Amino acid sequence: MEISGQERECTYSEVMVESFAEAVDYLRKETDENESKFCLVDVDGTLFTDNVLKLPVLCHFVPLTISEDIKNSFYSLMSDVFVDNNIAVITNRNNSERILWNSNKVLQHVKDVCEAPLFTSLNRQIPGLNKRNCDNLLSRVMEYVQSKDYLKLYSIEDHSLISPFRNHFLEYLAKRIKYGSGTDVEVVNLVIKR
Repeated sequence: MEISGQERECTYSEVMVESFAEAVDYLRKETDENESKFCLVDVDGTLFTDNVLKLPVLCHFVPLTISEDIKNSFYSLMSDVFVDNNIAVITNRNNSERILWNSNKVLQHVKDVCEAPLFTSLNRQIPGLNKRNCDNLLSRVMEYVQSKDYLKLYSIEDHSLISPFRNHFLEYLAKRIKYGSGTDVEVVNLVIKR
């Protein structure tokens, strides 16, 4: 039985993958070029794979590199799959974390390498805590959604014990999109589990 757009709920599902490249391959195969879709790409554990970068103080002693494989996969994601300004890089990091973490350098490296908008200080473990930055991200998604009845919101992030409730932030965004535009949202989270 077909469900009308007004009766649909925001749904959340996860797909486990082993690498960023596998996530991009999945999106290339499973999405349609005419599909209403938006992609959020996390920084830590996704673009940067060295987990030491997540550790205070020690992160200053690790070289900041996004591997060529990940760079190529990211470029392919932007040029082959999400070609309508419908991709964003997201992170909890902010530029003022310079003593315990090297977030300012991490964020600058992401800006230098990735040609996509970067949204920082999202505090995803507690959705809506940093409302202004969440609203900036939502504005970007809503700009894309304009007058669409349906959106498939994809996310690529790593499996982390620090964030066991990965769905909370994405469901928060989906509900805000639904409330703000009436657009039904399906969330598909590609989780990199090494």
